[in-house]
Amino acid sequence: MTALLDIYKKSLIDGALPAYDRKALKVGIVHIGVGGFHRAHQTLYLEKYLRAHPDDLNWGILGIGLMPNDTAFLAQLNQQEGLYTLQLVDQTQRTYYPIGVIKSTLSGADVPAGAIAAMADPAVKIISMTITEGGYLYDFETDQFMADHPLVRHDLAPQNTPKCIHGFLARALRQRMLDGAGPVTLLSCDNVPGNGQVLQRALTAFIALTGDAALLAWLDTHVSFPNSMVDRITPIPTAALQQQVKADLGVDDLCPVLGEPFGQWVVEDHFIAGRPALETVGVEFTDAVEDYEKLKLRILNGTHILIALIGYVDGLTYIHECMEDPLILQRARELMDLDAHPAIEGFSDAAINDYKHLIVQRFSNPVTLDSVERVASDGFNKLKNYLMPILRDGMSRGRISPLISLAFACYARHLKGINDRGQAIRVNEPRLTMAERQTYSDDVEAILRLESFFGQDESAQVNSFIAQTQALYEVIKTHGVRDALNSAINASSEEQRVN
Repeated sequence: MTALLDIYKKSLIDGALPAYDRKALKVGIVHIGVGGFHRAHQTLYLEKYLRAHPDDLNWGILGIGLMPNDTAFLAQLNQQEGLYTLQLVDQTQRTYYPIGVIKSTLSGADVPAGAIAAMADPAVKIISMTITEGGYLYDFETDQFMADHPLVRHDLAPQNTPKCIHGFLARALRQRMLDGAGPVTLLSCDNVPGNGQVLQRALTAFIALTGDAALLAWLDTHVSFPNSMVDRITPIPTAALQQQVKADLGVDDLCPVLGEPFGQWVVEDHFIAGRPALETVGVEFTDAVEDYEKLKLRILNGTHILIALIGYVDGLTYIHECMEDPLILQRARELMDLDAHPAIEGFSDAAINDYKHLIVQRFSNPVTLDSVERVASDGFNKLKNYLMPILRDGMSRGRISPLISLAFACYARHLKGINDRGQAIRVNEPRLTMAERQTYSDDVEAILRLESFFGQDESAQVNSFIAQTQALYEVIKTHGVRDALNSAINASSEEQRVN
């Protein structure tokens, strides 16, 4: 949409227009999953890189969506020639960035052959993705690829057009092998522990099921899978954001996105086909991604799901409202100090404490209007991935965390679909059937006895945790989460904080 670009030329915002030649920009990266997080995170780093290095125009992005419901948005972004507005905002600043690094988009669901051809293009050196944890079709409890998943079975049939990420990647990589297109890096940017390794295991397992031994051998020498850690709070864009962009910039942008000013991207430097020098714009390259990952998953993500579940049951709307509540804030700090901090390695206590203070500040940002509903959604996987590792580490030290019990109790209560104020709330739990939601909303032990959590473990510690969680659930059920917040203090207040 040339008009959008023309309006930016007239804008008074600092650095409004990309300082590089967008017409000369070449696609060197294909990104799968052009959602809000990608457009507020990876694209900003690449945008800054291109503005700082206008002579290196080999790293434009072609965005691909694989889901049928991606089509309408991708069409809107194409109407704007890939250009859109990113707003970074907190209590003290509002900064706008027109992002021009996305050259174009296409729908893999509508034109799968075009998506495969794009990934097989010799000019493409990186295929990155933000497809959420579920997109990997990987069972993290058993550390196994979901070979029997319906999408996998569909994509293994040669006559079928692919639907899952592995079907698309396998066909694109096979085409690269046949064409001699050269090596390529597959870069996961999802919030999955060891995301590069998970992608490699899942894709290798899929290709093994196809029986393509030649492609497996080619994969070993022509494809790299670096691990990465990404961080930026990115609320779901709203119509109000479009209206604000219009009011502030005079821009009719159908695809704006909002994020907090803080951002972090930590990556293993294993790019087999080359990469832009992103370290010049703040990306951290290291061989110890797992240390950063553990710090974030436990301090940020673990605390995030705790306060979101409390707030959702209590009837709050936004994360910053949770942080304004003295009791919820206290519980958040206790989880960080007593449960998450002790097992983190690779950083000094002072550095971890600084990070904890930063997280409190970020969660307290009222301007992003980050909803408790968004953070609480898919709570099953978040409890499993963020809080269970903290809980197990604590049990190894003899701590039976009442704070994690509180999170599970709130989770069970929210499955009722009603908060403590008698208001209906949305339950977004793709892992659970409606029948399971109804069962688990009244039976905390049934949840905790699932294989994703404790299974048939009858140890004294596990039984104690289950009893503690059930007791807190009964408090919530009878008196509300406010009383449970006070009940959860007893065990925590007896332990020494990590300072």
